[in-house]
Amino acid sequence: MSDWLHNLPVLWMSLLVFGFTYLVTAAIYVAVSVFAARAMIADALSTTLYVTPPQRGAAVLASFPGVSALATLPDGSVQHLPAAG
Repeated sequence: MSDWLHNLPVLWMSLLVFGFTYLVTAAIYVAVSVFAARAMIADALSTTLYVTPPQRGAAVLASFPGVSALATLPDGSVQHLPAAG
């Protein structure tokens, strides 16, 4: 295996690895807002839902009772992910 990736400076390596992740996820959601009783849970879930495929997002959200989310799609529409429990 080539070590070209490992020989890149850290900044370029992170841009290469994470840049593609954000380009792919930006095609799914523009933004995700989570409503929860605890800010730390809302922050973690908003990031998780942003990078999780939509089919799995509902299952992730269902693991947290009383939490709901709004996802903004690239066309500007807003999808409501219902409260679980």
